[in-house]
Amino acid sequence: MGYEERRNFPSGPWDESPGLFLPEKILKMCFRVLPNPSQAVMTSVAFLAWVSLDEASGYFSSQHKKLQDQKEEDLQRETWKQPPLYQESKETLVKMCSESGLLTTGKKHELVRRMAENNTCYEDPVTLDESELYDGDVDSIPSSRVGLIRLSVAQLRHILRTHRVLEVGTKEELVVRVGLIKAGYPETAFSRECLCILHTIEVAQEIA
Repeated sequence: MGYEERRNFPSGPWDESPGLFLPEKILKMCFRVLPNPSQAVMTSVAFLAWVSLDEASGYFSSQHKKLQDQKEEDLQRETWKQPPLYQESKETLVKMCSESGLLTTGKKHELVRRMAENNTCYEDPVTLDESELYDGDVDSIPSSRVGLIRLSVAQLRHILRTHRVLEVGTKEELVVRVGLIKAGYPETAFSRECLCILHTIEVAQEIA
């Protein structure tokens, strides 16, 4: 839409929703609500986001790839949190890596792994399996918010995956969604995004 058209566009509900038709915003909401859409639904998503079908499909594929990479990193982090060396501060680990001539960048569990692999005195930890993060029993999920916060991000994400709730967002968001699973309302995890999509569709119909 050109500048003159935007300037002369009448006032309406779209003025109350900044970024209403930003492609990234629409695609993000749609992915959270329906991460595995049918081809027909994907076509509608592309139309709503004002992008091509290939662009919409590419966005969804890239998000799934990020989730897979995140899952693998979660297991690596939980595995390398087992050695006593992980109790050291990151600053100490960086210094130890530097003194051993190892790469000093990366996350804490990566520093621990490098130190362990470089020193025969350290015994490699047993690689964790996802089932060790959560057994699938809702009763084992803490009932209190404090208990939920004490769970690791990897545990929270695995609980969500087990109950088919998308494991995206900050730890605070993950805690809220796991709490909804515990309370028996997993379907409300992305209710806000659902409402936003419905509002976007309503506004698009008015514009059309």
